[in-house]
Amino acid sequence: MLLSEYMREITETVGELTKTGLILSSGLTADFRTKKIGLIKGTLSFSDDSKFFSKNTLICVIKSTKRLILSIIRIGTAV
Repeated sequence: MLLSEYMREITETVGELTKTGLILSSGLTADFRTKKIGLIKGTLSFSDDSKFFSKNTLICVIKSTKRLILSIIRIGTAV
């Protein structure tokens, strides 16, 4: 899987969670070093006033599933 495809899936998943009201706002950016390696940074604001910050998460060749995306979200820092 290419990093751009993976980023699209993350964006879609965050969009779905935004529609449910769980996520109030999000900001995701990607820095593609190659087609399969890069950095994804993001901030998510949740309905319970908590925030999630992810900085410099290195993503390599990964088979993407929603469970994996949510696992990566847990790697960041929640406040």
